[in-house]
Amino acid sequence: MRPLSFSLVGEPWIETVDAQRRPRLLSAAQALDNADSVFLATTDPLLRAATLRLLTALAYAAGCGPRTRAAYHRQVAGGVDLAAAAAWTRAHHAHLDLFDPERPFFQDASLHALSSTPEAVQPVLYLDMTAAIGRPLLADDRHLLASRPVAFRRAAELVLVQQMWAVGGRIAVPSALFGPRSNFGSPAQACGNVVWQPAGTLAQQLAWQLTPVPDGPGTPQWTYRPRGAPGQRLLPDSECDALTWHPRRILLLPDTDGHVTRVLFAQGWIQARPEPGSASAFPGNRDQAYTDDGRSLDAARITGDDDLAPLLESWSYAPEGSWSRTVQDAARATGRFPDVTATALAANKKKLLFRREVTLPGDLLADARVTTAARDVMDVRRTLGRLSPGRLNDAYKDATLGTTVPPGFGSDLLHDPSFLAVSRPRRIAALTRLVHGAHPAAPLRRAGRTAAIVRAVSLIESPPAPVPRPEPADDTQEFTLFPLSDLAAATTAASGLPDSDMPDDSTDDPLWDDDLFTTADTGAPAAPADAESDPGMNLARQVGRWAANPHRRDLITALAAHAVRPAPHTSAVARITLLVPPEHQEAGALTAALLAYHHSISPRGPIYGSTPLPRLMRAFGSGRGYGPDHRDTKNALDRMVRTQHPGQLRPHLVRTVRYAARHGLVPYWPGLFDDLAGWDHTVRSRWAALFYTARPTSPKN
Repeated sequence: MRPLSFSLVGEPWIETVDAQRRPRLLSAAQALDNADSVFLATTDPLLRAATLRLLTALAYAAGCGPRTRAAYHRQVAGGVDLAAAAAWTRAHHAHLDLFDPERPFFQDASLHALSSTPEAVQPVLYLDMTAAIGRPLLADDRHLLASRPVAFRRAAELVLVQQMWAVGGRIAVPSALFGPRSNFGSPAQACGNVVWQPAGTLAQQLAWQLTPVPDGPGTPQWTYRPRGAPGQRLLPDSECDALTWHPRRILLLPDTDGHVTRVLFAQGWIQARPEPGSASAFPGNRDQAYTDDGRSLDAARITGDDDLAPLLESWSYAPEGSWSRTVQDAARATGRFPDVTATALAANKKKLLFRREVTLPGDLLADARVTTAARDVMDVRRTLGRLSPGRLNDAYKDATLGTTVPPGFGSDLLHDPSFLAVSRPRRIAALTRLVHGAHPAAPLRRAGRTAAIVRAVSLIESPPAPVPRPEPADDTQEFTLFPLSDLAAATTAASGLPDSDMPDDSTDDPLWDDDLFTTADTGAPAAPADAESDPGMNLARQVGRWAANPHRRDLITALAAHAVRPAPHTSAVARITLLVPPEHQEAGALTAALLAYHHSISPRGPIYGSTPLPRLMRAFGSGRGYGPDHRDTKNALDRMVRTQHPGQLRPHLVRTVRYAARHGLVPYWPGLFDDLAGWDHTVRSRWAALFYTARPTSPKN
């Protein structure tokens, strides 16, 4: 019988799209051949990062990397020739064969001796890190999940992701069979950290990715071999050695039908952790993000997929020898600033908390004011993070005085020219006012909370020379919360305490107009008499139950991802659409995805609201105007009511729900489902009336 084979060189496995966004499935050699015209398109950010790292190792091995910084600058300006990389890859196709009997790609051939030992074999689900978000990866509850056979292509993807992002924890294998300390999983270098990678076509990515390496890139390790004593921490010999590091010993056990059901899995090489301040000088760590003291940036600091502030701050701290410093030097020399993607995997011991993928536009990276403002945002975050709820002021001990800032706090402002142009004290004053107004409370409690915040931010060091304040810019940014053009007023409001007999906020601000709308703080939406037959109510309650259950975070994560990148065939979408009639499954999936997306942005906020979404949009805007008087909010509503098919509402609804979540506003989800399910001229007219009418016309509206 012909031996099984699956070489990543010749078999298509890389998901790409061309310039017209048409999908193409390519092999590694084909991807290098067409690098100028294709983009990596897999929806899993961990796999996308691991794929680019593999292609980088192939290009280095073929001699495509520049030798000097001048050559690197020419490469990013004029492009990189990858013909040699494609030819080298084809000539070494045996090195990338998953089932080579002696040198299986990224695996340990010596484990064949244990393939017939039942207690040594694990289900292939053991390799799937996406099945472990929010639960232990390597212990106990894995038997609760059904392991299904995977195709060879998917098995290759799982191996790649494991070898780049492996998480630590106890591995359920007998050390008597695999060797000493083989059941103690040490995390990979990328796990828990943030990895920088350029955006663009594959050729553009590799042009920026292939930086000059002192002493040459070295030799990659395509297959596992023993090195060092069991449990010994080692340093890679070279850059290519680090790019192809094997933190796990893996062996796929293929079936004759072209699938993999079983694997062998144990601890592999343990990479030594560099000392703080020197991490960028070690191979394999140059592409990580760092803090001001030289430590790797903790992925848990990235609170959302739009949270730019901690990443922009880290970008400004790029240490010498790091990939980010090399890119910044090249960008200044060539005038080309690439878009950069930050991929993060947050882990807490043996649990995966979440994945993040945040794109930093090149125009933000090129503007020094943005990184300076990002530092100010993070200074305020860190200062307020040290204030614990209930301990801000001895006279006002109450949990409502807590200063936990919402996810992504301040990142939106980094797009606002008026925020970037003012001095540091005024930026901090504006951020203070934003925190002060984030959670409405009784005046007395509000006073104590404000006093604590003002005392805290007053300790933040101010710069010696404030920047002169420019003229206010036009209010063109969509969905801004407060007027940055009047930061002096923000300073005054933040530093004074309201009188106990005065209203908590100006009655002119529709954000606090109780007659305008109501957002529930606790509890599920009130059920109608026929709740059992109300699919919108049932759907909202089911998603709410999942959101409250820590063991269902994978379903919430999948639904939230469906809001941004539709994936109708996932298990979460299939389960939630069982609650709605077949003809309304699209509306049900979209509503559930928006609810989950709202909860992922505001996990500590209320889940249910009682205000129709178009009515809620009357509170969107800034001091220059709200709702119909705010140009961008008005345009957003007009675009939605002009849309005839509900499926085309998705991008507008995602943006609207994202803004609402960031500011503690919650729409009435069952009503949104009803509207999407019956989207017609009557519904669109009612949305326009709810938005443009000053007062509700009925108790429901």
